[in-house]
Amino acid sequence: MWIDDLTSNEKEVLRVGEIEEEYEGAYGFSYEISVYNYANLSVNNMKGALSSLVRKGILNHRRFKEDGNWWNYYTVTSSEKANELREYFKNA
Repeated sequence: MWIDDLTSNEKEVLRVGEIEEEYEGAYGFSYEISVYNYANLSVNNMKGALSSLVRKGILNHRRFKEDGNWWNYYTVTSSEKANELREYFKNA
């Protein structure tokens, strides 16, 4: 499975993210991952893992401004990947 090929930091980022309900975005259907509470990773390791997951085509990254603040949102690139992640971490 493709998840087994990820680094431990990448797996930790995906493990602690919340895969929320499906919505229709600019790239079709995907799932939002709320990224927070990285007790097991430093900020630099978290940012590196997120960037790597985007480069590998596992996550999409969108940045927007709301109420004067910039927000980063990461979404899984497909519903199939989101379902595989749910199953993988449910059984881990």
